[in-house]
Amino acid sequence: AVLGASVQGAAQADTYPGDKPIKIVAAFSPGSATDTSARIIAEELRRDLKANVIVENRPGAQGLIGTEYAVRSPGDGYTLTISSSSLNSINPGLFKNLPYDPQKDFSHVSRLTTMPMLLMVRADSPYPDLAAFVKKAASGSLNYGYGSPGGQVGAAAFNRIAGVRAEGVPYKSQPPALTDLAGGQVDYVMADLSVAMPLLRGGKLRALAISTERRLPDLPDVPTFAETGYQDFDLVVWVGLAGPAGIPPAVLERLNYAVNEALARPEVQQKFAALGMTVAPNTQAQQQEFVKTQLGTWGRRMQEANIKPE
Repeated sequence: AVLGASVQGAAQADTYPGDKPIKIVAAFSPGSATDTSARIIAEELRRDLKANVIVENRPGAQGLIGTEYAVRSPGDGYTLTISSSSLNSINPGLFKNLPYDPQKDFSHVSRLTTMPMLLMVRADSPYPDLAAFVKKAASGSLNYGYGSPGGQVGAAAFNRIAGVRAEGVPYKSQPPALTDLAGGQVDYVMADLSVAMPLLRGGKLRALAISTERRLPDLPDVPTFAETGYQDFDLVVWVGLAGPAGIPPAVLERLNYAVNEALARPEVQQKFAALGMTVAPNTQAQQQEFVKTQLGTWGRRMQEANIKPE
């Protein structure tokens, strides 16, 4: 029986994907890190697998709508989804009745990228640095926007570490949260560098700190959280590619190979780097373990920030 399954799996890999289109579900809106990652990797898979690869946005409910749809699809390799720190590490601690299991309901293909988080204010804000911002924010008179689970937990974790009292304002995704920040509707946002980069470069926003080990060459004036005295803020956002549970191992192996080949190309690395994302491919086994570890890391930060599932 084992030999038969092995032969069948190899046969599936030989014929996959054939003439059938592959769909990659992005559970957040266009312009988000999830959407951008899906579109970059879809372009590469179209070429490498000689397949019609479609990106389908299904945003809403902190990514629950699109993710549940994806993991309830057949595990045949033709419906894939973008996994992430938001969907697989954070949502389990935000929702009592999460409609999917972050590990068991997924066939994890590979990690795609990691990216830092930034605490941002509008460009003309009166805070010259993070110390001045924290002094003001400690009064409890500010509010912050968030458009992803990572942004919500990241802001809450920093608020706890820094002794900041502020009200959170939820958005459907990160781009509208940052747009409102630039327009003065909220006072600060913790968001992914990939989403924030256009507004930073356009002079609409200003970053007070970034969650990297050292300053980035593209943002030399932005200090790290550690530099500003907040060494405990160590959260990093990640993005991966996955599918529903049950995808044949041989198909997963082919997908992992194709993804990692794509991520090794300098032009692909440059596309991600321009968005503030660093390619971080791994094996299927490594990705399974990484997802498990990150679930624990983010879970601890949420407990420390007294974030309760609702």
